[in-house]
Amino acid sequence: FDIARQLGLNNLINVETEDPVARVQELSPNGGADVFLECSGAPPAARMGIAALRRGGRYCQIGLFGKAFEFDVEQIAYKELELTGAIGSKRSSWETALRLLSSGEVKTGLLADKPVPLSEWQLAFERFEKKASLKALLRPE
Repeated sequence: FDIARQLGLNNLINVETEDPVARVQELSPNGGADVFLECSGAPPAARMGIAALRRGGRYCQIGLFGKAFEFDVEQIAYKELELTGAIGSKRSSWETALRLLSSGEVKTGLLADKPVPLSEWQLAFERFEKKASLKALLRPE
């Protein structure tokens, strides 16, 4: 949460201590989120996203689940939702990402540690497990 605040995010929701759907509805003037991007590939996150969307909202599936799972499909009709999917492996996606990174519009310095040699993988994993880093980068030797 500290890093999210440093990146300019203000309305943060701790899903372990708050009801995320109720909190989104409370924060939204339209009774729910306009758009939900599911990037984790976790079925509970997908279910939560559909529940958190407002009527006429847009859901985009990006994360891969690796297996089928159940969710309340009727919510798509009841809420008149638009569902789409996306894979970021198109050339135009990479070009956009590189442009945003090179312009400084996206600040990644807080998101990942400096790369460490592969031989120091245990240190990198320990830092991650202690929540001292968000992303460990390993450099092949």
